[in-house]
Amino acid sequence: MRQCQGCTECCFALSVKEIGKADFTPCPHIFEWGCSLHGIGKPAPCVRFECLWLQGKLPLEAWPAKTHLVCTLQRTVLGTAYVILETEPEAAEELYSQPLIEFMVKQHPVFVRKPDGDSLLKGGSPEQVQKYNEIRDKFREQTGKG
Repeated sequence: MRQCQGCTECCFALSVKEIGKADFTPCPHIFEWGCSLHGIGKPAPCVRFECLWLQGKLPLEAWPAKTHLVCTLQRTVLGTAYVILETEPEAAEELYSQPLIEFMVKQHPVFVRKPDGDSLLKGGSPEQVQKYNEIRDKFREQTGKG
């Protein structure tokens, strides 16, 4: 089984209600060696979370600390989809990310959530793209984004 090897990308990307941490914000418990709560009371969501790289379902080159992409597989309003949390702006557009995303798109739609709150959809059927655009536009109207 793989180990995080010092990667803390999910610690930035994920929200953790138990400690009042919003998504895409630095965790106050992260230090250069990892989590200061490791072994002494890490919140349950942190203990349970395993990205697809850690599960061994992505190639070694897709290590989140290198790609700045935290990849998961989730049930969404469009059905099963990959959800990529981008921890650096435009990381999903980098040349080294393209083979990974192309591999994913062949299996399921891919949502890319960006640190600024925006998201985009890669792949998917025309119906899924239309539904995604409707949901995204409604969200933007409600939040004043976009």
